[in-house]
Amino acid sequence: MANAPIVYSFFGVGSGTLGTSPFTAAPFVITIFTNTSRIVSNTIWYPTPTPENLCSQATASIATAGLPTAILEFGLSITALSNPQANLFRLSVGLDPDALIGVASPQLKGYALATSIGPVFGTAVFSQKPYPTTTGDLLFTAVASAAFQATLMLPTPETAPQGRQGIPPTKL
Repeated sequence: MANAPIVYSFFGVGSGTLGTSPFTAAPFVITIFTNTSRIVSNTIWYPTPTPENLCSQATASIATAGLPTAILEFGLSITALSNPQANLFRLSVGLDPDALIGVASPQLKGYALATSIGPVFGTAVFSQKPYPTTTGDLLFTAVASAAFQATLMLPTPETAPQGRQGIPPTKL
């Protein structure tokens, strides 16, 4: 799929603040909407050659139990990093090395962002720097658990192109 909508989701249980509202051990989900045409491959050469896939220009929101949903207010990148030499396989949202949230798991080995996967449960990786949202800065102080899921949005028969005058094409 060179050009298909995709939804990336990071789930977890965390503590921190959203604007002036604190949250403690609260379930959250960060949902990112983008398109597979925005995925680029890259190689990080330090300290060893490591393949990396990036998907930028995404729109994201965070829903935290008990708080209003907020839109993240910056150009997001989703990063898929596979480094077999370091046994590190991670997906993150935000700008590395200070990614907002990430999931590290061997199940992510070779995942390149263009297909559906998950949910994949793993070790939470998070930044302790604030990220701007529509309801104030989001700041994680702890993340106890994390998971990642990607859902490729394929056209359904209802949304597939129709034949002339709305009549479905016929097979010959």
